[in-house]
This record gives sequence, structure tokens and C-alpha cells, in this order.
Amino acid sequence: KIKFLSQKEALKKKFDLIISPTLNLRHFPFIFKAHCWLGYFFKPEIQSNFLKTSEKYYPRLEHYLLRGLKIVKALDRKIALSLQEKIKNKELTYPDFILKKPQIFERIKKPYLALAPFSFWPERQWPISFFKELCQQILKRKIVAQIVILGGKSRWEQEKLKDFLKGLSTKEIINLVGRTTLSETAFLIKNAFFYLGLDSGPSHLAYFLAPKSFVIFISVDPKTRLPLNKEKQKNIFYFFPKSCPQFPCYDGIFRGNFRKCEQCAQTILPEEVLQKISLFLN
Repeated sequence: KIKFLSQKEALKKKFDLIISPTLNLRHFPFIFKAHCWLGYFFKPEIQSNFLKTSEKYYPRLEHYLLRGLKIVKALDRKIALSLQEKIKNKELTYPDFILKKPQIFERIKKPYLALAPFSFWPERQWPISFFKELCQQILKRKIVAQIVILGGKSRWEQEKLKDFLKGLSTKEIINLVGRTTLSETAFLIKNAFFYLGLDSGPSHLAYFLAPKSFVIFISVDPKTRLPLNKEKQKNIFYFFPKSCPQFPCYDGIFRGNFRKCEQCAQTILPEEVLQKISLFLN
């Protein structure tokens, strides 16, 4: 049975084993709470107090799933080699998602766009004004009947939502920001005509569930994020700032310069995104 704890709750406990599959400084305190520890704690190289390994991870070049593969390799080389062959041939099998129909679904007009326009990371945020302009054109051209906005309960999402909603018709916009569970969000993405979002959590659901996904990347290379599965990649379309000399500027450790990323984000124009959406939906 899996039990989810907040970091504050978890740090009050002791553990036999701690595994950190991603490089995150918030994971560092846990090594003092565990008898054994393994993973990425200080740099993109596996560290452990019970295994000797020299496995490194190259965030700019390698797909993010390879971080986990290297940990598996440190524990069981035979299983890791089997997974490595599947990754090479893009034949990975991914788990199914739990879907739950939200009560409001029956009141949503079809076809609809599932929109996730908010990023916690400022350097990955496409301008809200661009999202608004694009959505106005999508509705004007009757590509969809309604737009369902998805997001969490955080204060920063609510603030960005207010900017987005100014001047838009509430009849054509269904605001579900902070009002759905993860399973309900997955259901809405799966049943949308298409999905539009940023390099964020909802997009990772959309890669597997949406009929077509259009995702905007600002500081991260799309090729290191898309599913390692040939079939899953067929209906994923992405945008990134082609004029950025440092793209991708996120190296898995240090975040990109917000001001520079903001300028790069503005080079991805709403007209370009609309053109690609119209092309691939037709």
C-alpha cells in the first residue's frame, strides 16, 4: 500500500531506504533519515552509501526517464539492460491512468479544448496575453465549442487565471482551475478534441491521453520529455524558441534566466501556434 506524505511529515520519520530518482535539493535532508540511500542528491550522478556506482546523467542530452534507468542499473543490471533495449526501440509500455468523470462533464459542450496555460516556473511560461489571443481565434473560427481551463489551487495560478479571463466570454470558457482531482483532469484531457498547454504536469498526462497534444516549450528540449514510445509520439506537436542561442537553457540543475526566457517565449507567436493547430486538426 502506497502512503503519500508531505515533506514535513516524512522528515519526522525514519526509513530503511530512500531513493531519489530526480536531482532535487529538497531530497538531501532525507539521507539523514535513512539507513540506506541511493539516487541524485548533490549532482547529476548517482550517490549511495551502500553501492559503488559511477552512473551519470546528462540532462541536456538524455531523456529524463534515463535518470531512473541508471538507478535500476545500479540495483539490477540485467533488468536495466532489458529496459534499455526497449527504450532504444521506443517500445516502452507505460501504465494506464485512473480516469474519473467529473459531474460537470455533462454540461460541457463538445468538441472542447482542454487548456492548461499555467507554469509554476516563470522561465517556462508563455505569455498569458498570447494564450488569450490564441483562444479568442480558436473560438472565433469555431474550432471548438468551448474551452475547459485546467490547473491547480495555488495562489499564482488563480492570479494568472484572472488575467486570462478578462474580456473572455464566460459562456465559452469553463473554469475548472483548482476544481478537479488528478483523475478528473485526466478524464477531461482524454475526452477533449485536443489539448494545449506548456511543459508542465497536465502535458505529461496529455502525451498519453489526448487525441492530439500541442505543447509549448520555452527552456526545456521537447525531445527529452516526450514519451519513449513510437505510438504515443504520433499525435504530439510542440513549439520552442528557434532563435534562442542557448536553447535548451535548462540543464536539469540550474534554471534558465527568467528575463531571457521571457524574451524567447515571445518569439513563439499565437499565429504560428494557431496555424499548426489548424493544419493538424484538419
